Amino acid sequence: MRNKLKSEKYFQETYEYFSTRFYRWHEEYLAKIAQSDLGTSGWGTYQPKTAASFLVGDFMSMFYSGYSLGLSKKELGKDLELCQHYLLSYWNGAGGSYIDMYFYLAVAIIFELSKEHVEPVLTLLIEEKYEDFVLDSMANFLMPEFEIRTDKVKFKPDLTYQTEVIKLAKNSKEQAVQRLKHYLDKQWIRQQQNGMGSRPGSHKQADESMLYLGYWSLESAALVIMLGLEDTSIKDCKYYPYDLVHEQC
Repeated sequence: MRNKLKSEKYFQETYEYFSTRFYRWHEEYLAKIAQSDLGTSGWGTYQPKTAASFLVGDFMSMFYSGYSLGLSKKELGKDLELCQHYLLSYWNGAGGSYIDMYFYLAVAIIFELSKEHVEPVLTLLIEEKYEDFVLDSMANFLMPEFEIRTDKVKFKPDLTYQTEVIKLAKNSKEQAVQRLKHYLDKQWIRQQQNGMGSRPGSHKQADESMLYLGYWSLESAALVIMLGLEDTSIKDCKYYPYDLVHEQC
């Protein structure tokens, strides 16, 4: 157990709920595609792109609840290829969820996914002309030939701290860590409650069944790896997923 706000039974049931639904809908998706069946399904009237976006959301819910439960990094990452498949199946610059792309690039950094694995997603960002400083910086780390195309972000003020940490790290990794610690200690949870809603589930309704998945700043782990930061001073920040940085797959 990594999260003490809820019981082990709660997180076990939550993880099982989302994982069961994810794999069931995955099989349904494959069957619908194979049969060219646009009838009804678990999503209502079947639309492949809508179904794919729901599957990405369920994978995220599996990931967060599984980490809260205490699953190993290897177990959490075993179906990242499916997450990528469904992201590619629906995402576009006009209507694609920023959070889904943000999540995928963060886990790609955390799990050290190969260039071959991430290149289709990074190519999609270019093809869709979707420019964002934070996403571009993450993509550049994953594939150095990916150019950072802008110094602007899609969402202010929600992405201000990430931008500041990335820029500070160029001259002072110590200052970058201090900024990250301040954010985790003072700002992160307030942003999740009032900001762009960058987590699956509800943080305002932590007492409602299966809405609470865990308060984890996944992108902070990605930034520590990406920028080569020393994370001793943030190890005990209750929103920092330390094991994702230090546990081997």
